[in-house]
Amino acid sequence: MHDSVMVWVKEMVDRFDIAENYVLEIGGYNENGTVRDFFTGPYLCTDMREGPGIDLILDAHDMSCFPDERFDVVISTEMLEHDSAFWLTVAEVARVLIPGGTFIVTARGIGFDHYHPFPLDCYRFTTTAMQLLLERYGFEVHENQEDPEQSGVFTIATKREKHVATFEVIVEDMLGKMDSVEVKTTGQLIDELGILNIRIWFLIDKLHAGTASVEDAKAVQIHNATRNKLVRAIDRRLGGRDIGGKMYG
Repeated sequence: MHDSVMVWVKEMVDRFDIAENYVLEIGGYNENGTVRDFFTGPYLCTDMREGPGIDLILDAHDMSCFPDERFDVVISTEMLEHDSAFWLTVAEVARVLIPGGTFIVTARGIGFDHYHPFPLDCYRFTTTAMQLLLERYGFEVHENQEDPEQSGVFTIATKREKHVATFEVIVEDMLGKMDSVEVKTTGQLIDELGILNIRIWFLIDKLHAGTASVEDAKAVQIHNATRNKLVRAIDRRLGGRDIGGKMYG
């Protein structure tokens, strides 16, 4: 756990007065520090593997063991970059949080190039991508900032009364709002490339699972063509530097 994460989470706990609330922590394996001590109410710490501080072994992609609207607070610190399908996790977070409940999330950013598999290291995030992701899952983002010490994102949000939790609908809406690449900033193009990568990976997951339709297979081809267009546009903006092999989140 980075020192800056600990400082920021403690500040948010105090500012939003949530220390006594019912907390679910996901990906809470205690590698080098825990935020658990900042809370005084009921606290359930989960992870996909057994280890220090873990109360329940759980895959955050499927938290069906919990009913809807069970927790006041959900915390995910330095976990989403390790999550093979973070969009599924965020959908589950939206489901198990009460309306008005708080989601505290930190993750590594694009500039963080240290490969740290625990057990996987899959993604990097921008503040823009995190805001778009949470808003589309029905969260109101209150603070969304970069880690002042290392490349990373710190975000706190609350669940709105009504939320959308269908990933396909969310991404189609985002892609539908994409304008011409000629009028976009380079940062916006990179964020949209990340969104498109997620859409492609989601469809490929369906293909591997044998649940994809013919339309899904065609969509992969269409989205790959769009992705290539974005990559070429960004390459031109960056003076010909190759980013085609990088994945942005």
